[in-house]
Amino acid sequence: MPQASARPGVLRRKLLRTALCAALLAAIAGCGHGREYTVPDSLCGTRTDPDLLGALLPRETGVHVSHPVSREEGREKGSVCSVSVKEDEDASSYSPAVRVQWDIVPGDRSAEDLMKVKDGRARAYGNPRESGLGDLSLLADHGLVVVASCPGEGNGVSLVLDVEVSTDTPEDVDERRTTIERFGRQQLKSILREQGCTG
Repeated sequence: MPQASARPGVLRRKLLRTALCAALLAAIAGCGHGREYTVPDSLCGTRTDPDLLGALLPRETGVHVSHPVSREEGREKGSVCSVSVKEDEDASSYSPAVRVQWDIVPGDRSAEDLMKVKDGRARAYGNPRESGLGDLSLLADHGLVVVASCPGEGNGVSLVLDVEVSTDTPEDVDERRTTIERFGRQQLKSILREQGCTG
């Protein structure tokens, strides 16, 4: 009888050990699919959250961040930069992944007027729908356009943010749109603060 009662305990320990080993193997396998590069923590001279940016980048073997191209003409200024990834170690070139452009636009143009200028880009990103960012925004399958007031730069001044995602990462479109919106929200907040738009 004592042996019969000991068996369930031995079986329970074996099952627990098997479950722990399976969990450990799954974790190790997951690590094998990690990135072989470091996700940048700034774009266009603006701090960014590597986790939010990384969620839009495929898990390839290399990453390249272009130097920001900045311009300043009178009260107008802006910057554009991009992140590209290398598909495999043998590839000789990088493929576009994420492009970020922002512009400070002076004048008394409404958010609607400024969005009309960017409407073609938003449509090119696929299925644009209004989002809750800034004064007016369009979120699409492969990008985001936002117009936000920049009162710190003067009355009637706006910031226009344009984010383009050239890959299908994440693969699920709804998840990708959510990820783009989260990244765009963080970028918008950082740029507004760093450009003195928040006063």
